[in-house]
Amino acid sequence: MVEIVYRPLKEVVVMECVQYPTAEALVHNLMPAVRAGQPVTLLWAEGVVFSATFVQPDTESVARELIEGRVYCSGVQFALMTSYTPTLRVGGIELPVNQVSPNPTLSQVARWLKKRAQV
Repeated sequence: MVEIVYRPLKEVVVMECVQYPTAEALVHNLMPAVRAGQPVTLLWAEGVVFSATFVQPDTESVARELIEGRVYCSGVQFALMTSYTPTLRVGGIELPVNQVSPNPTLSQVARWLKKRAQV
């Protein structure tokens, strides 16, 4: 029989954090990346919409950190958005918004962002 072990992350290291005044301003800021064909994922939890860029564990040192329960986020962009909506549309750009409230790690990130928010 195989033993199943659950080891949740211990730490998320956010290296840069930028708040936008509205969700629309966040989408507007992401437009150049979208137009360039880069994938952009918007996440929503705890009244916050955000985009996070996680460092991939493609080097030995980052992989070791992941095994130890630590992930690095090179940047987070966010805005307060009290109600969830499945898409955000600004101009001709429509971005899907993933509801990540069931994810304990991303929900904690959203709560951390909300505490940092300048209202």
